[in-house]
Amino acid sequence: MRRRGLFREVVSSRIYRTLASTLLIVGLILPPLAWSDDPINIDTEKSRLIKGHPAEQQAAIIRLANAGEAGADALVDIIENEKDGMAKARAGRSLQEAAKRPENRNKRFFQKVKRLADNQNASVSERGLLTAMNMKSDPEARKLLRELAKSKTDPQLRAKTLGMLLVNTERDKAEVPFLAEFLNDPSEYVRVWAAGYLGELGDRRALSFVNQILQRKPDDDKARALIMRAAIAAGRIGDKSSIPLLETIGKSTAHGVAQWDAMLAVKEIDLKQLPATSARNDYLRDALNQPTYCRWAALKLAETKGEAAERILRDGAKSKDSQISVESTRALMSMGVQVPGH
Repeated sequence: MRRRGLFREVVSSRIYRTLASTLLIVGLILPPLAWSDDPINIDTEKSRLIKGHPAEQQAAIIRLANAGEAGADALVDIIENEKDGMAKARAGRSLQEAAKRPENRNKRFFQKVKRLADNQNASVSERGLLTAMNMKSDPEARKLLRELAKSKTDPQLRAKTLGMLLVNTERDKAEVPFLAEFLNDPSEYVRVWAAGYLGELGDRRALSFVNQILQRKPDDDKARALIMRAAIAAGRIGDKSSIPLLETIGKSTAHGVAQWDAMLAVKEIDLKQLPATSARNDYLRDALNQPTYCRWAALKLAETKGEAAERILRDGAKSKDSQISVESTRALMSMGVQVPGH
């Protein structure tokens, strides 16, 4: 069975789609980059980012992100005009890193971001939206994401924009009324995403709607995709009434892509029922030692942080099961913990 990560809600429609809730959601939450203040040639770095070998590409990502307005101009040009999708992705990553630096957030930079986000090409638009997402605590970025969540005609992009808003605002509960408006969206797909995001903020008003979708028959790919999103939403809402429905889906191969998400949603709900950190850590330790759930558990422990979570992951990194060892090691590294041999 395929394993998928936690940041599913924004960039991808699979579990590393979420915003390390996730924000991992697509490309969403990026590993830190080292900065260099050496003078650079913009054209040279553009060429390296597009056509260089991997080490040159990584260096160009760092240098262009650190090159101020000229670097931003070069990155936007690549995103808008380069045909190589991987080069666009690298430029997008670099621009997102630049957006994290408050000194870059002047009027011209924001205009570039808005131009990308407004682009009719979904891939280009998503790069702009992701950049706005990374402009944390920026009122203009927040306003832009709100506007585009309402104006985007593509339901998938509209739904993803809601997730990006959640990441940008660091899950500010002040966004609950705005998100609730999307429970009336003409697209059922958007409504179920909104239900999940509301659940993540502790609002359960859409529980009945989500449970109704979980009971639908998986007649075609569209139905299965919608049930999958409902399973994710149920996990975020965290109400035990969804568990029997999710367990039925988790046992059904007919549900296709929804099956795995239903199994994970049960774990999410079980975890939410445990009041004490120690009990949650024990639950995650058990899950980490199950290859089926080890990635999910490792990510949850990384989010939990703390000495106890780190100890559990260190033990996991020593596991003879390679999958458990790899997932534990990755989680430790994401926490900034030094792992011997890495």
